[in-house]
Amino acid sequence: MTAEKTIGIIIARMASTRLPGKALRLIEGKPLLSYTLERLKQVAGLDEIWLATTQHPSDEPLMLWAVENNVNAFAWPGETDDLVGRVASVVRKAGAERFIAVLGDTPFVDSRFLNRCMTAMNEHPDWESVSADHSEKPSVHSGFLCYRTAGWQKVDAASQTAHHREHLASILSDKPDIVTVGHIKDDPLYYEGPYRLTVDTQPDFILATKLIEQLAQPGEILSLEKILLYLRDHPELVEHNAHVRQRLAGETSPKVLIAVQAGGKYGNGHLARGKALARNLQEFFSASVSFWLDTTYTILRQEMLEEGYNVIESSWSLPETVRQGGYNKVVIDFQDPVPPSLVEGLRMAAPNTTVIPIDNNGMGCMVADAVIFPNAHACPDPRWASRQEHIFQGALYVILGVNFLYNPQNEHLSKKLDCPAILITMGGVDPNRLSEKILDAVKDIRDCHFDLVIPPQYPHPEELEKIATRMPSTITLHWRLDNIRPLMQRATVAVATFGVTAYELAHMGVPTILIGHNASQVPDIERFCTHGSATSMGDGEAVSPEALCAQITALIQDTDKRNAMHENGKQLVDMQGAYRVAELVMMTERAPTMPVPEA
Repeated sequence: MTAEKTIGIIIARMASTRLPGKALRLIEGKPLLSYTLERLKQVAGLDEIWLATTQHPSDEPLMLWAVENNVNAFAWPGETDDLVGRVASVVRKAGAERFIAVLGDTPFVDSRFLNRCMTAMNEHPDWESVSADHSEKPSVHSGFLCYRTAGWQKVDAASQTAHHREHLASILSDKPDIVTVGHIKDDPLYYEGPYRLTVDTQPDFILATKLIEQLAQPGEILSLEKILLYLRDHPELVEHNAHVRQRLAGETSPKVLIAVQAGGKYGNGHLARGKALARNLQEFFSASVSFWLDTTYTILRQEMLEEGYNVIESSWSLPETVRQGGYNKVVIDFQDPVPPSLVEGLRMAAPNTTVIPIDNNGMGCMVADAVIFPNAHACPDPRWASRQEHIFQGALYVILGVNFLYNPQNEHLSKKLDCPAILITMGGVDPNRLSEKILDAVKDIRDCHFDLVIPPQYPHPEELEKIATRMPSTITLHWRLDNIRPLMQRATVAVATFGVTAYELAHMGVPTILIGHNASQVPDIERFCTHGSATSMGDGEAVSPEALCAQITALIQDTDKRNAMHENGKQLVDMQGAYRVAELVMMTERAPTMPVPEA
């Protein structure tokens, strides 16, 4: 009997809804896709290995990856979500009679089990497909198909709906008898868990990274058995992605657009908040999230793309973007007041789309479907009185920035010092150069260590260096700091401008002296300070150096007051605000159109 031509297929594209670009994200210097490839190469009897991707421009890097790795590649010209058609076309092009297809987000697919599937197919020529036996309990084996071409042709012909075209072999849930499937039961180890070893979201990627960093030896292809035994002994690792919600078969991802003003005069706090919200929408609610940025800083867009976020080209207006994209929800996080004309434009572009502004008192918010004030200091316009059921406000909804939650860098800076540590951070812009004023005010304080976070867009950093050289206490200037949390962990006292950082400091229990960039921030600062985690120095332009120095010195010396501020801050802000806001976004429905109240 002539051997049946058998190929391996890796299915991948860059435009993943929950973690765009994941196929080529690096772990230990190697793309995620390469981990899948090396395991597929361990399957005996494969005549060729193919990459099945699409002709979408975003997938061109995958075609280059295939060339660099000596893999045959096929770019499917049809619908990007038609995975059934994509696989069928590769099988026809290769002239294959059997195939194993593996999803590219399955870096730990078990080559041992794939070899068992191939052996079973050799032993049972009547089987048109082979899969793991999940009859008693789900196994860890997922993300692959093993088929004879004749069987897959039946699947292709029967898969008529968009859902069945997108989800490989999902037609068998409705028509289980169209192909003959053989099932293989594996050892008990592979039924432990449950474990999420596919990479759909950022927490999945973090777990995969940690497993490879902690287990893989140079030149070794890390086995699934070794991973499962390690997870059995280290169950805490599973907590990285245990909360991630698995999308159900037949479920359509809700599409959410987050519109953010960022960079320049807007700073980066709104964007950090949007990223954290996006993560929660993706991980807990299986949402497909995109960003629309109002910014003059093109580097922000590029950085977000590199971080795996889906960023829409902003040449379109926000209403046109919503009209073209078919979004179910639009979250607006603008610093500028949201005008009625913007909400009206969104209504005209997509009448059924839910519009939810965040932290905004603009007149347009009066006719939005809901408004969320994710803070403890907001003072909503009294005209909200008629729409109380649509307003959600308070510390419960505080969203801590995504870097604060996820970024593992700079942890070495968290070690406690032998003297009081004073953290100074004036945000990402500091237009009034308050960093210099504060540093000059404290330059004579002795027996302390200062951590000064230099704003990325600070106009004259050399002036800060000059002042630092004259200080009797030690000081560290932190440039382009990716994660401020470790500095907060070791801080005795912080001097900060008002914004998201004030809430992060409260969550960390750091007694804080708050300074406004301008007089308009002072009422918000004073309302925040009533919660007891911080004290106010008012407008930074008006504060005297002597008063600031005296306030810092007094707080360092008053242990009881610092302890009270520590406890107040810890009670004010937890880490669940982003989830609560994501839940509100998903639950909010279109509200009846309301007239805009008179100004």
